[in-house]
Amino acid sequence: MADLPTSNKKLIVNADDFGRTHGINLGVLESFNNGIVTSATIMINMPFAQEAIQISAIHQIPLGLHLNITSGEFFTGSNYLFGDKGKVKNMYKNGGALTSKDMGLIIKEYEAQIAKFFKITQKMPSHLDHHHNVQKISGYLKPYLDFIASLKIPTRTRSHTTRVKRPDFIIESFFSEKELTKAHLMNIISSLKNGVSELITHPSLITGESLDSYTENPRYKQMKLLTDPEIKQAVGKAGVRLISYADL
Repeated sequence: MADLPTSNKKLIVNADDFGRTHGINLGVLESFNNGIVTSATIMINMPFAQEAIQISAIHQIPLGLHLNITSGEFFTGSNYLFGDKGKVKNMYKNGGALTSKDMGLIIKEYEAQIAKFFKITQKMPSHLDHHHNVQKISGYLKPYLDFIASLKIPTRTRSHTTRVKRPDFIIESFFSEKELTKAHLMNIISSLKNGVSELITHPSLITGESLDSYTENPRYKQMKLLTDPEIKQAVGKAGVRLISYADL
């Protein structure tokens, strides 16, 4: 009798926006300690970043960097590109193309954010990803991938480049109101393919803190689902191994 094929399904469950608010920090912690979250990416230029780093150190949460040029403090100074009313945020929403000059300024800011992360933690981030999917902006991807390849840091990217370590599949369908159900999350888990998948999540407690978009309520629903015992059981039954970017 032939041996049955073994599952090679691995899942990174990353919590984005760590450090953005106190409620998000608490939601990430709960989802890591009592749920299926395996890593988090910190917004190093946001008000609760220091608290997030302390939480990560105490609870040994694998910590990456959530590159952010659409909100917060910018370590290379303000310019026409950055912030809620900047060129990047507008292009993320409405389309357009970035120039080589634009990308030079963006890479400079990313270098500063990575340096800030290293200064505080005394180590490099486990991986990099983005606040808002700015990789879809025309003119962005090649210079960014060239930059990442030189750093040799794993990254979330939809590009099938072999120059950087990355998951094989990115799952973004855990965000809208209709997607935040147990049945939908169960279906994501049962439908995973062999290889490494990353599920992007945004857990939070409800603390009444102001967010410019995607309010606390859907984030709280995510946290409740990520910590549901039936979800953790479904991961085991599906033969899925939970990993972090450090395992790539």
